[in-house]
Formats: sequence, C-alpha cells, structure tokens
Amino acid sequence: ILIAGDATVTEAAAADFADAGILLLGNESQTVGPEDAPVPVHLILLGAALRSGALGLGAEDLKDAVRRLIPEKFHELNFRALDYA
Repeated sequence: ILIAGDATVTEAAAADFADAGILLLGNESQTVGPEDAPVPVHLILLGAALRSGALGLGAEDLKDAVRRLIPEKFHELNFRALDYA
C-alpha cells in the first residue's frame, strides 16, 4: 500500500492493516500517524511487522528496547500497541 499526499493513518486503520496481514506500507510524509500522536500507529504497524518475521526480531527484543529507551510512564501504552497486532 502506498499512501500519497496529505493523509493520516488512524489507530483503527493501522489495526485493519495489521489484521489484513499487510506486509508493506509506503508513506510519502514524515509520519504515518496523526501529527499530535503518531506513536500508537507506528507501534501497531511495527507489531504487525514483528509477527510477520520480516524484521528478524522478536517482541521481547522490542519490549527490552522500550524499557531501556522510553520513559516508564509510557511503557504500558507501547506494550499494548506492540501486542495488538
């Protein structure tokens, strides 16, 4: 899927892409999610990529990175998004 122009992928759309097994998503803009809150959309799509095996990483690898790099108050949000897909 190629998203062209000024478009925003919502969390619901990201979940639909993940549920459909979309393996490649191209985007012309800098972020695929809403400018004011892009992280959940990115994490839903990242979780889907993880489960596809395309990244060569497991969910625990990314969760470990979240624990190391993201403030603790955001851990649960990140984990839920990763687990969604």
